[in-house]
Order: sequence, then structure tokens, then C-alpha cells
Amino acid sequence: ASRRDNTIPAVLEWWDVELLPVRLRKEVAAREGRDMIAKARGTNDENDDTKNDNEEEEAERRNLEERCYHAASATNSKTYKLVQHIVPIKPPNAPTGPPKQPTLHLTKKEMKRQRKLRRAEKQRELQDMQAAGLLPPPEPRLTLSNFMRVLGDQAVMDPSQMEQKVTEQIQARKIKHERMNDERKLTRQQRKEKR
Repeated sequence: ASRRDNTIPAVLEWWDVELLPVRLRKEVAAREGRDMIAKARGTNDENDDTKNDNEEEEAERRNLEERCYHAASATNSKTYKLVQHIVPIKPPNAPTGPPKQPTLHLTKKEMKRQRKLRRAEKQRELQDMQAAGLLPPPEPRLTLSNFMRVLGDQAVMDPSQMEQKVTEQIQARKIKHERMNDERKLTRQQRKEKR
């Protein structure tokens, strides 16, 4: 139990005493007078009789304090019913859903660097898988300008067939590219959330 500081006021502050009825005011004044006298005498003898008296006085003080707080409360006031307690209304622009998480915006240079690092890591993983034999090596990337160099003897023996094969590969690359773009494209809802 924490020891109560015996400084005056013992029950209520002087400005709160004005809110009390006259009888309680007199009780508080009498109590404070007794406390001042006791403090002036400096009665700090710690025998059993004084301990019991102190406990009784403490209980009496607590009882008086409770009655004072009850009498001084706003609900006990005559004008309490005249006070209007307005129900708070949410403003129309108040956020309704959960708060949006702050996004970290990178500069163009940082975005380029991040993309470059991501792609390099992905390419390194792919090369490791191919070196381990888990994935087949990719077929050479043929274009109309390099297929004679890449295919060598095959291109010399049947150039029209090799050219047809090259155009098919170019067309397949183009279709794959467009398909991947369509898969990455955001829906209208996702675009709205991104803004």
C-alpha cells in the first residue's frame, strides 16, 4: 500500500469545496482543521493505539472524500439536464476503410537499377539450371540477318527452308511477347487501386 501524502488539502481542493452543500463544507473544514492541528503537533508515535486511530481516521477521510466527490459531480448539479451532449457525427470526407499503406516511390535511376538486378539474378539462376542439366539449353535466337552465320552449312544447303524456319521463330517470339504483355496488363480495378 502506498503511503498517502499528508499535505493539505486532505479531502478536496479549495475551488472544488465551493461546489459542495453547506453541511459537507463544514465537515471538510473541520477535517482540515484537525489535520493541521495534528501536523503542527507532529504526532508520529507508532504504538498500537495510534495505529488504530490512524486507520479509523483514514477510513473516515475516505468516506468523507467519496461523499464530497458524489456531491460535487456534474450529475448532481441542478443545471446538468440543461447541458446538451451532442452525438458526434463523422464528417463526410472521413476515411471509411482501413488506412492505405504508404508506398515507397523510387526514382527512375533506382527503378532501373532494381530491374537490372532482378533480371540479372533471374538470368543467373536460369544459366545455373542449364549448367546442371535440369533445363535444356535454349535454341539459338535466329534473325534474318544472322541465320547464315549461326546455321552455317545447313543454311547454305537449303536457304529458303532455313529462311522459313527463321520467320516462324520470329513470329513465335512476337506472339509470345504479346501474350506476356496481355498477362501482365492490369485490370481496371487494379489500375484504380494503383493510383
